[in-house]
Amino acid sequence: MLLGAPAWIAVAASPSHAADPTVQECLSSSDRATALRSEGRYRDARKSFLACVAESCPAIVRRDCVTSLTELDQLQPSFVFAVRDERGADMSEVRVLVDGELLVERLDGKPVNVDVGSHVFTFTAGPRYREQRVSVLARTTEKNRVLPVTMDPIGASTPAPPASGAAAPATQPSAAVPVLPIVLGAVGVVALGSFAYLGLSAKSDLRALEDDPCAIRRTCAQSDVDSVRTRFALADVALGVGVVSLAAATWLWLARDGAQSTARAGGRAVPLDLRVRF
Repeated sequence: MLLGAPAWIAVAASPSHAADPTVQECLSSSDRATALRSEGRYRDARKSFLACVAESCPAIVRRDCVTSLTELDQLQPSFVFAVRDERGADMSEVRVLVDGELLVERLDGKPVNVDVGSHVFTFTAGPRYREQRVSVLARTTEKNRVLPVTMDPIGASTPAPPASGAAAPATQPSAAVPVLPIVLGAVGVVALGSFAYLGLSAKSDLRALEDDPCAIRRTCAQSDVDSVRTRFALADVALGVGVVSLAAATWLWLARDGAQSTARAGGRAVPLDLRVRF
């Protein structure tokens, strides 16, 4: 028996636990354990190292295996599973699998050793709870890492809909093109253009009539006079249509922007002066 050896080494070396391995088996276990440790398969490496600390193994082999086991203890990551039910109470009757292989049959609060690398832990707790899976990355020398898990009961009620008095979420304003303000704006522009054309044309013909000798004798053709008057009247109408159309288009556009600003502000009214001064 090795003096000062950890308790687990003493137990492993006890002849009552297993048949004494041969020298060749001791050497094979040591070589296999070293290879497994280099691959990061610490759990399998531990089993092989424990096989070569038996009393029947050569002293030098046993000494190397004990040293390797001590180093492995420092390297191997371990987890403490903190599994709770939907009320937050601790659970112990939980089976834990790692990458599909049974790791523990039930929880006792003690840390559990695993290999380094990426793993998927699967937690099952009888027919009342859904199976839970957690992906983790186990790192070398990471000891007693607490992994919290909440078991979800099967048939749990879905979240209740909001109360009828609760405010409905604000909807985003429509991104559709505002057709009416654009149409009214176009009408206003055309009307103002017509006002300018008719007004300038009527003024030009009026000056021509005033310069004509018929104006002094008051013998100008009535059709020419009526044409000038009609164009002035149409120009006034076009001006009125243009001003009203552009004012209406501006009001609708500003009202639409105000509605969008109110929606973005979460339903709070945003003051907006919509008065149009002529």
